[in-house]
Amino acid sequence: MAKRMRARGEAAQEIVDGLFAIPPVNEAELKSRLGRVETHDLRRLLLERLERGAVPMQQGMLLVSALGQVGLGELQARMTGIALDRTRNEHERLWAIMALSGDDPSLMRTVARQISPAEMAALAEASLSHLLMAGESAEVGRIVRDALAELPDDGSRELLLERFDATREGLGITAAAAYGPALANAALDGLRGRMLAHVVTEAREEGTRLLETLRGHASSEAERRELMAALLKLRSRTIDPSVCIAPVRGRASVTACDGQGMFAVVGTFENADDTVTIASLCLRAGGDVRNGFLVPRQAADRTGPGPLDDDRAEELAAVTLADAAELVSEAVRRTRELGKELPEGAQQARARFLDAERGARTPKPETGGPLEVSTDDVAALLDRPEYRESWFFDVGDLTGTGVSVPRRKAATPRWIEKAAVRLDLEPIRARLAVMTHHMARWHAWRGENRLSRICLWLCATVEEGFRTSPLVRVMLERSPALIHLTADSCVEYGNPSDRQELKRVFFSDVKKPTGRDLARLDFSEAALAGLATAFGTLSIAEKRPREDEKLRAAFALGLRFADALIDGSGRVGALLGDEPLFRDMTEAVARACGLEERDCRIVSLSTLRTFTIFVTEVCAACPVRCLVLPENDARRAFFEPTHPSSQPV
Repeated sequence: MAKRMRARGEAAQEIVDGLFAIPPVNEAELKSRLGRVETHDLRRLLLERLERGAVPMQQGMLLVSALGQVGLGELQARMTGIALDRTRNEHERLWAIMALSGDDPSLMRTVARQISPAEMAALAEASLSHLLMAGESAEVGRIVRDALAELPDDGSRELLLERFDATREGLGITAAAAYGPALANAALDGLRGRMLAHVVTEAREEGTRLLETLRGHASSEAERRELMAALLKLRSRTIDPSVCIAPVRGRASVTACDGQGMFAVVGTFENADDTVTIASLCLRAGGDVRNGFLVPRQAADRTGPGPLDDDRAEELAAVTLADAAELVSEAVRRTRELGKELPEGAQQARARFLDAERGARTPKPETGGPLEVSTDDVAALLDRPEYRESWFFDVGDLTGTGVSVPRRKAATPRWIEKAAVRLDLEPIRARLAVMTHHMARWHAWRGENRLSRICLWLCATVEEGFRTSPLVRVMLERSPALIHLTADSCVEYGNPSDRQELKRVFFSDVKKPTGRDLARLDFSEAALAGLATAFGTLSIAEKRPREDEKLRAAFALGLRFADALIDGSGRVGALLGDEPLFRDMTEAVARACGLEERDCRIVSLSTLRTFTIFVTEVCAACPVRCLVLPENDARRAFFEPTHPSSQPV
């Protein structure tokens, strides 16, 4: 077999840029993607990226891992220069030290001798930040304990603890979670007072439980007395937090909710080290937490990622952090009442809002005196940007309640009358009520008092007379045209972020993928693309799964179909009538999403059609032929961030 040519020049630059644009999910993928670039070029491009400060904090470990694959070679001296350069930030110096250590441990010792204790503490704190951002929350305490214990007891531990406290605050980690194991470690007794002070200051129930446990296991009377004193202080602060607890500083904003009741809460929290942490959660009005993310320790002048583009800033309302925290807390409670866990990305984001609940809130909007609202007023309201594209009854709402979608874009009075009767169900009434109530608060936050009162009035009309509510009537008038506007959208494949997320969650332990692994991934990606449409049309909004549930359903469907196609006749047509496969797919959707059987059957049938199109249009153009060669080595195709039909041969 001829040796595969490796990329040089602009092609090599493109591959390295792609590595950071769409990061690999494991070391095996990293190695595969790096293998396409000549070693000398790869070293140079990675080092130049670090030298010009083009590596975001979240991608430092990717740079270190990439250099670890190829070594530093002739570039060791330049990397040593970065490690010792005091004009650079701690993270860049840390990555240089880690790269040197991986290349030659003796080099790191040489560099360490030229770094002061204060610098070493700063670098240790930077290292700790990376570990905490990458690690599981359950591992935080162990990481902190080990990092402190490894430093000499010459003042370095105190310096690290001081710096780390700002870090863990920015990451939304409680003092109890961070310092529990360290407080139980006798070798760190010299830090006990400082760590206890942080636990007491936060005044959380979690801290109370920790101190009670530690007191029960105290090894000396002096230790027990110290813990008891801290416990008494903490309980006093819990009883009267307004006297003792420092306010959480920052700002927050809330978006308008869309026609399915979805809205975002974004908090920008000021940290003790002059950075900010951005926490964002997507919530359903009157419903659960849908997803969320946390971006820790950003420059204070950075606005950070948000739910809206700059040209849609009119859909934001500035609120107090306490207002935002109240919305988050209510959604978390509703999520738990539904028997659901918080989505993975929402856990840390939610934690940052906990302490903000103690702050001052904006008064709820008031109805005021009598208000005259015409149908034209309601139509004008829904023509505002925050309502225009999403406040209508979609295909799922209509078909889920037995209403046919008009063939023409104009709604007739007869159709509106019939649809209003069919849609008059408790879940839809409740959704519109909480949506209009949210928008009443949203307009009040923006100082748009008349619009706020209109929304409160509309909320009452929905609750008291849904079928004749002006809001319901205007939404129905708008629905056919807006449905037809989006009806031409088709299933689109090839979103690299979807493919990488599937690999991260379900294929991260696959080191030597075969054709079967590739087929499972490809059909999972196809299913995920198809489910975006299927879930939007199968039922009313209240039943539609979250993104993490959709991801689980896509993997379950892709796995079953790929295996059935490979192990069966190899003909997709034969599987369309395979009742055991269809039943298995339906049950898999039910387990992943908790939908009713009728909806699960609709999703499975829709996905089978998606798979048929995928085999015909995508698999036919794919050079790998994984369906007929399932045992072949498929590493290169599998580890690329796009489907092999779009990759260069």
